[in-house]
Amino acid sequence: MRSRPSLLPALTVLFSLALSACAPSHTPLLQPPARSVRPAQTPALNLAGPRPDVILLTVSGRCGPPCRAPRDNHDTLGARGTTDALAAAFTSQGLSVQVAAYASQLPATTQSPAIREPQRGFLALLADVQRIQATWPGPDRPRLVLFSHSQGGPWIHYLPRVTPQVTYDLMIDLDAACLFFQTDFSAAVSASAATLNTLLAGQPGVPSACQYQATPKGPRLSKDIVPDNVTLNLEVHSKYRFASPGPGGGLPLNYLADRTPNLRLDGTRRGLHLYVSRQDDHSAISQPSSQTMAWVTMNAGRIAATWK
Repeated sequence: MRSRPSLLPALTVLFSLALSACAPSHTPLLQPPARSVRPAQTPALNLAGPRPDVILLTVSGRCGPPCRAPRDNHDTLGARGTTDALAAAFTSQGLSVQVAAYASQLPATTQSPAIREPQRGFLALLADVQRIQATWPGPDRPRLVLFSHSQGGPWIHYLPRVTPQVTYDLMIDLDAACLFFQTDFSAAVSASAATLNTLLAGQPGVPSACQYQATPKGPRLSKDIVPDNVTLNLEVHSKYRFASPGPGGGLPLNYLADRTPNLRLDGTRRGLHLYVSRQDDHSAISQPSSQTMAWVTMNAGRIAATWK
């Protein structure tokens, strides 16, 4: 005679599920551990040390999935080695270089649960520029170079507008993009309203970094206008068409590209130089091995040779 199967295992499972269903709904989910972001190996900005010949101020772009932007935005240009590749263009000409890196963020410092190291934002960049001017005033000042990718572009175009007393010797922007800028930072702008009113008294507000300005050639987004206190500009657009990826990798089809050449407010292209990559997509242009960075470093080196 067959024995009847016990109901105890099934009842145990049902009881366990019932207990799980009664657990508090706010029980936190396990999160992956925060990862480290390698900074650039070029010496960091040191206002207490000897004056460098060149200070490289970099603003990286909006991070892509699976990270959560803008919360997880971080220094991708340093982590990829791209900042060091650009710095080498200046050191190869015998110039000393220091680097200060910033994420596409507004607050001076942010901390993400996904990134171990705190990241510095636009308010830190603004404060650093003011300290640089106070530390090394006059004609013997360091050369200031602005370098950005994607959503970092609006920040480095905005900085010269709100510091008109500062001369920036070179601006390098890789595919400057306003996508998500207003929605990403509207809450931070509101939260920092009192601080911004003090720091930017009489200057355009942060939202204007991705708003239109009038030029003789028609309206242009601010990220496509180079202020007059920027001497030279190297601008890069990623590939416009379907093409095989180059040394920097990427995808055959480019999902995002800057297609508007930079202008001065007077409508001219005085001191502005544009390169459109045939191979690099929006992400690949910021890789140190890319076709784009080969053009950038070659021309930055030529410019640096005139600074010695």
